[in-house]
Amino acid sequence: MNHIDAKGKACPMPVMMAKKEMDTGCEALSITVDNAIAVQNLSRLAESQGFAAETASAAAGSVFHGIVLKT
Repeated sequence: MNHIDAKGKACPMPVMMAKKEMDTGCEALSITVDNAIAVQNLSRLAESQGFAAETASAAAGSVFHGIVLKT
């Protein structure tokens, strides 16, 4: 599974990074971001591309880790 560390990147950069990876044909991807807007946008991207997305936040709630799987 490929991993993208997009902490510190404002939208739409995390979405563009994930889309680029999805376009290579990957079937599983993990991504780390540090803002809730990116989480929402990545979930929408996953759904539009036929992927399922799961997210979890760190204890402080400022770092989010998501897993995107091809369905």
